[in-house]
Amino acid sequence: MRLAVAILPLTLFFSGLLCSADYYEILGVAKDADDRTIRKAFKKLAIQKHPDKNKDNPEAHAEFLKINRAYEVLKDEELRKKFDQYGEKGLADDFNPNQNFQSWQFYNDNFGIYDDDVEIVTLNRADFNRVVQGTGEIWFINFYSTFCSHCHQLAPTWRKFAAAMDGVIRVGAVNCAEDPGLCQSQHVHGYPSLVWYPEGTFYQGPRDLELIVEFVMTRLPDFVIPVTHENYLTLSRDEAETAGRPWIIDFCDDSDRCLTPENRRKLASMLYGLVNVGTVDCHYGTTKDKLCEKFDRTDGVLWFDAGAISAESATVLESLDPKELASTAIKNMDGLPEFDEDDLKSLFDRHIGATEDTVVWFVKDQSTVEENKEMLPTTILFKANGGYEINYATSKTSWRDQALFIRESLKTPMKDSLNPSVVELTPEKFRAEVLNKDAEITWVVDFFAPWCGPCQQLAPEFNRAARMLRDHDSENVKYGSIDCQAHRTLCDNEKVTGYPTVRLFPASSVQKQRKLGKNLNYPQNMWRNADSISQWTMGYLPSLVVPMGNEFFTEVLDAKTPYLVDFYAPWCGPCMRFVPVFDQIAKALEGRVQLVKVDCDQWPGVCQGAGIQAYPSIRLYRGAKNGRRQDGWGISIQSQMKNDIIQIQLEQYATSPELAECLVECVSNTVGGLEGKTALTSIPWPYGHARKIWRVLKFRADVTLFKRTRFNSHLC
Repeated sequence: MRLAVAILPLTLFFSGLLCSADYYEILGVAKDADDRTIRKAFKKLAIQKHPDKNKDNPEAHAEFLKINRAYEVLKDEELRKKFDQYGEKGLADDFNPNQNFQSWQFYNDNFGIYDDDVEIVTLNRADFNRVVQGTGEIWFINFYSTFCSHCHQLAPTWRKFAAAMDGVIRVGAVNCAEDPGLCQSQHVHGYPSLVWYPEGTFYQGPRDLELIVEFVMTRLPDFVIPVTHENYLTLSRDEAETAGRPWIIDFCDDSDRCLTPENRRKLASMLYGLVNVGTVDCHYGTTKDKLCEKFDRTDGVLWFDAGAISAESATVLESLDPKELASTAIKNMDGLPEFDEDDLKSLFDRHIGATEDTVVWFVKDQSTVEENKEMLPTTILFKANGGYEINYATSKTSWRDQALFIRESLKTPMKDSLNPSVVELTPEKFRAEVLNKDAEITWVVDFFAPWCGPCQQLAPEFNRAARMLRDHDSENVKYGSIDCQAHRTLCDNEKVTGYPTVRLFPASSVQKQRKLGKNLNYPQNMWRNADSISQWTMGYLPSLVVPMGNEFFTEVLDAKTPYLVDFYAPWCGPCMRFVPVFDQIAKALEGRVQLVKVDCDQWPGVCQGAGIQAYPSIRLYRGAKNGRRQDGWGISIQSQMKNDIIQIQLEQYATSPELAECLVECVSNTVGGLEGKTALTSIPWPYGHARKIWRVLKFRADVTLFKRTRFNSHLC
C-alpha cells in the first residue's frame, strides 16, 4: 500500500540550530505555530520588553532587536523555511535585519488589531490562496493597514459585525502593510477595503454596522424552505435533498415568538447540508397555512428528526437565537459510528467500486497512546475508488480545516479514479514510461518507504501538487510514486539514499536549454508542501515565455510587434507563484503577443533601465512606431490576474481584427466559452472595444448569443 498507519517516534535534529539562536524559543512558540500565534507572542513580548518601558536596562535595546529579528524571520514564509532548514546561517545572504522598530504605543494600540478576535480569521498570502481563492466559500474580508487611522476606526464595527455573522459566513482580515502584493493582486488600492468573496465585490457604502449587515444579507443565499400542508410529507420522506436530514421548522405569526427573516436565513446558512430549516406561514388571513391547525400552533420553533415531520414527534426549542439553535441542532444529531481494527482494515483492503467515500476521525486514547500523541493523524479519507489520503494536521486544527482537507482530497474523484494524479510505478512501468519517456514529457517521481513518517506527511501534499499541475498541463507533466520497500533493487539502481526523495526527469528541450542532467532532486532547503513542489516543477517545464537579458533593449524596445515582459527575482515568492499564470497567458496569446521574462538578479542593468522597483513587475510594450525605439518603462500592468492581463491586451490591440479575433478566442478558452453567461460576465469589457470585436465576429455562428450575453447585460 501507498501509506501505512503507524505510530513512530520521530526525532528531527538540525545541528545548525544548536549553535544559533532559536527564534521559536525567543518568542516562546512551538515550531508549528501559525501566524496569529506568532504575532500574539511577539506583541506580548514587545509590550513587556520594549526599551520605552525598560529605560533602566542598558541591554533593553539589544534584547528587543533579538525579539524583533525573530519575529521578522518567522512572519515571512520564505525566511521561515530557510531558518527551519539551516538555522541562522541559512539567512546570511537573504536577510538584513531591521535595526529600527515602532514605539511602545504602536505595539500596544495598533499592532495585530484582530488577533484576539476569534470570529475574525487573520489571513496571510498562503492562507488566502488555500482557504479563499478558488474554494467557492463565502468570505467577507477587511483589507486594512496597520498605519491607517480609518482602519482603526472601523475595527470596533468590524468586530461587532464578525460576532453577528459568526457561523453564517467567514469573516477575515488582511494586513496590507505586511503583504502589499496580496492586496494589490486583489485590486485593493485604498484602506480599509471590504471585499465579498467568491465574487470579489467591493462594499462601497458607509461603514455602518447595519448597512454592512444589509449588504451581506442581500448576497447571502436563501436556504430557508417554505413548508406547507401540501409539501411537508414529500419534503420529509421523498425529496432526495431533504428527506435524510432532521428539521428545524419555525411557525410564524404576527407575534414576536418566531425567528426574524434575517435570523431564519442565518440559521439556514449555519446548518446548510446538515439540518433543513423551514418556515410555516401562520399569519392571520388568507395566507395562513393549514399546517398551523394540524400542529395546533401559530408560533414557536420545533425540532423534527429525519423523516418525521409530525405533531407527535415535535420537540419545542425555546431559543430564538440562531447560534443557540445551531448548537442545539448539532447536539441532537446522531453521533459518529465507532470503528474497530477490523473495520479499519476493511477500509484499507477495499477496492474500486465502493459506494461512498469514508472519513475516519482518530481520537487519542490515553490508555493506549501515552507518547507522541501529536504524531497521530487526525483524519484519513478512504475514497470510493480504493485510494486514501492522510491528514497529519495538529490537534488544534479546526473543523473548517478538516473540511478543506476532505474537499481538496475529493476533487474530481471520477477523474482520479480513471486517471490518478499520481501513478503507482512498478519497475517495468518506471523503465517504460519514465526512463524511456517521450522527449517532451516531464516526470516527477516520489521514492518513498511506507514506514517513513516524513513520507506519510509528504503524500497528501505530493498528491495535491500533482492535481495542480494536471490542471496546468495534463498531457506533458506526469507524477508518479515508487514504493522502495517493495522495489528495493530499483531504488538502489537509481541511487536513492534517503526517503522521501522527489526526483524530476525533465523534457529533452529543457534538458538541452538548461544544460541539465537526466534528472535532478527536489532541493533539501525547500518546504515539502504542494505549493513549493508545484512551483519547483513549473520552473523546469517547457515554456513559450522566452528568457532574456541585455537583448531586451534591441529585441523588445526596437520591435514593431507587442511584447509582454515579466521582470522577476528568483527568490521572490509572488514571482514564483506568477510563473504558471504567465505561462498560461503565453499559451493563450501564442503567435500574436510574445511573452518574455527577465531575471533581475542576473540582469540588474536591464531592470534598472526599465525602472523596476518591485517584483514581479509586468510591463507591456506596444511596439515601436516610425522606426523610433520605445520607452524602456513601457506600460505597467497593475495586476497578476490572468483575465485582467488578457483584457488589457484587448484594450490595447482590439483595432487589429486578427488580434481581436485571437483575443476573443483566448478569453473564451480562459473563462469557459462563449456559451456561458456567468463566465463571460466576469470580465467587464469596455463598450468601444466590444464593438470592434463585434465587427470581427458578425459572420460567426455564435454571434447572436455573444451579443445577447455581453451587450444586453452590461453595455447598453
